Amino acid sequence: MSAYDHIGEGDAGALTVNDYIYSPSRLYFIVLEANGQLNTYAGDSPDDPQKIQVGTSATTVPPGGQDLMLILRKGPFDQNIKNLQIFWSLQDGPLEQLWKSPGFTDLASPMEAYLGDDGRLILRQNQRGIWNQIWNNGFSDPVVEYIVEKIDYDTSSAKIKSDSDNGMLEQILQNNTDAPQQMHMSKKTNTTVVSSWSNATGFKATIGGSVTAGVPGVASGTVSFSGASGK
Repeated sequence: MSAYDHIGEGDAGALTVNDYIYSPSRLYFIVLEANGQLNTYAGDSPDDPQKIQVGTSATTVPPGGQDLMLILRKGPFDQNIKNLQIFWSLQDGPLEQLWKSPGFTDLASPMEAYLGDDGRLILRQNQRGIWNQIWNNGFSDPVVEYIVEKIDYDTSSAKIKSDSDNGMLEQILQNNTDAPQQMHMSKKTNTTVVSSWSNATGFKATIGGSVTAGVPGVASGTVSFSGASGK
């Protein structure tokens, strides 16, 4: 099993069984299954116990099929277009095409496939320094809400910069009169408690969201999170 943030052209970028592409914030991933399906899940990886399937290519490799792969290339069945294709073969049999995406006839400009944070599989091409979208799979379910169920405060890991109110102060004064003089010395100590906290609310979060909560020792605090797994 290998993980990629995108795949490029040719055999070097091909996905084989159980390989997957993850979205930038790991909210979604798309994986090539052993049955020939290219499935999209909400979750951070195939090992995520809370992953939810949200899309599929609905393709199935015939019994005995092997050498399954998803690859971005031109040909071999159509030499005039470059696109995503799923190939398979029988033992000692010829290469067969199980699925293909739309593509483009510009065979010279580099092309790549990646997964957006809304779960959309996108094929894009760099033409004269500009990435242009060639195709997408039509799925889009962006994360727009996050319900906070629990916030835990790690007070046991608090760090106190000063743990003592005792100290030594010394000051030398010269009395230039015949009368006794008095003085008073004081010391101010600032103690800072640094605590960490985390959410435990599920496998996906609002991108750029925040929640205000009471923090021990502080009137209120803002807990920020950004498109990361909250396990």
